[in-house]
Amino acid sequence: MNSLGEIGSLKFQREEFWVQIHNTPLLCMTNEIGEFLRRIIGDLVDIDVGMTGECFSKYLRVRVAIDVSKPLKRFLRMDLSGDDSESLLLLRYEKLPKYYF
Repeated sequence: MNSLGEIGSLKFQREEFWVQIHNTPLLCMTNEIGEFLRRIIGDLVDIDVGMTGECFSKYLRVRVAIDVSKPLKRFLRMDLSGDDSESLLLLRYEKLPKYYF
């Protein structure tokens, strides 16, 4: 055996993924909201703000480190605008291997 050890002894608990957050209200597509949402999904690694520094797109895109030993969230239900209207934010994980389901 080499010094890297056995594959069975390696732990795959945290993994980084790009997560698309769909149905985000337009006024909430900011770095601040991206950082707030990442705390709910996982640990922030990066926010895709584009060339202009704005988050305006069809969706908000964040890179987060996720504990893959727990079920992945498929959606978030929250009041982002502060007017008691609840938004259903859909989460889509990019390049997610099938064995995580």
